[in-house]
Parts: sequence; C-alpha cells; structure tokens
Amino acid sequence: MKLVEYPDRDLLMLALADQIAGELGDFLRREGRASFCVPGGTTPTTAPRAAAANAAANSTARPISFVG
Repeated sequence: MKLVEYPDRDLLMLALADQIAGELGDFLRREGRASFCVPGGTTPTTAPRAAAANAAANSTARPISFVG
C-alpha cells in the first residue's frame, strides 16, 4: 500500500482524476468499452469531471461525458 498526502483537496481530486482516467483508459484499450459510475448525493464532482476531460483529451475513443 502507498500512502500519499496532498496539501489540499483540489490536488487530491486532480490526482484521483488522473488515476481514474488512467485505469479507464487501460480498460478501454483492452476491452473496447468502459463505464464509471458513482452514487449521487454529496459525492464531490471534481474528480469525475476532471477524469472525463482527461480521458476525452487523451483518447481516440468516443467522447466521455459527465452528467451531474
């Protein structure tokens, strides 16, 4: 296990977005399609929005959209 401390929430969310986008991108290349779903409510939207933007910018696959 790797413990990483971030100085603020924004940097944490950007790192999470990079992780999500990377794993989704890897899966997409292997399987041809991928989905990522999170519950509604008070879930922060920063990471999923950033992950969608990152993946869309670095992919030749269909665009990824975020609804929330």
